[in-house]
Amino acid sequence: MIAIYKRELKSLFNSMIGFVFIALYVIVAALYFKTYNINYGIAQVGFTLYNCSWGYLLFAILPMKSLPEEKKDKIDQLLYTSPVSVTGIIFGKYLAMCTVFSVAMLVLSTFPIAINSLGYSLFKIDYSFLFAYFLLGCAYISICLFISSLCENQIISGVLSLVVIFILECSGSLASLLSDKDYVSLLCFIIIAMLAGVVCGVFSKSIMLGFTTGTGFSLIVIILYIVKKEMFTGLIQKVLNSISPSNYLMSFFYYYMFDIKAIVFYLSLIFVGVFLTIQIIQKRRYS
Repeated sequence: MIAIYKRELKSLFNSMIGFVFIALYVIVAALYFKTYNINYGIAQVGFTLYNCSWGYLLFAILPMKSLPEEKKDKIDQLLYTSPVSVTGIIFGKYLAMCTVFSVAMLVLSTFPIAINSLGYSLFKIDYSFLFAYFLLGCAYISICLFISSLCENQIISGVLSLVVIFILECSGSLASLLSDKDYVSLLCFIIIAMLAGVVCGVFSKSIMLGFTTGTGFSLIVIILYIVKKEMFTGLIQKVLNSISPSNYLMSFFYYYMFDIKAIVFYLSLIFVGVFLTIQIIQKRRYS
């Protein structure tokens, strides 16, 4: 795993992806820092980075090249036949990408010190937020890594990652726009079920499997609605708010509390993203 980690880290910087990611992320964060913390005099770094939400889209850059390019150039066959396990390969790649992000985080960690030099800084709150923010970034990297494992083209991988991150970030805002009526939740879940069927059909290359999946999930939703209609009142709002990763950051800078629920949620996303990536590569290795 160490060899894969070193190889991936070297590849990220040799291809300039690592430098581009760090530069763009720091520049975006610095612009928000100057606007909110310096110009407006806001003492909390958490408030600044939370509002720098479109910066999360940059996480799609890191994994977009690795797995799709190796699959396209057939280099992946050499990795799959190496003595390193698939778990070791994926963890090595994932940790290399998190290392690149940690370099950007080191720069961001100087923001509270800069604020303190100009006045008063809430160090405990800011650094608690930065820890959670780092885990959020690692969670997005794991999600994008999983998406890249499904693609053969790095452009498609990058675009899909951008779309998924954008949807997750906008889910909280979308929740406020929807009605809390039970039939609205029913309609939304049916649409989600059908989309799940389409995705399943595309990636499995089986129209029948996609149709069966979409229809099956839709029927389950309809049956649940008939049996327990009141459960659907405001349900879509609760789901959309709960799947928005950045929403969990609010506790750190708004309520001044270290939210264990946020840490568990981010660690769960990391585990799920890496686990699913391993399963996809494992299946490809033995197919």
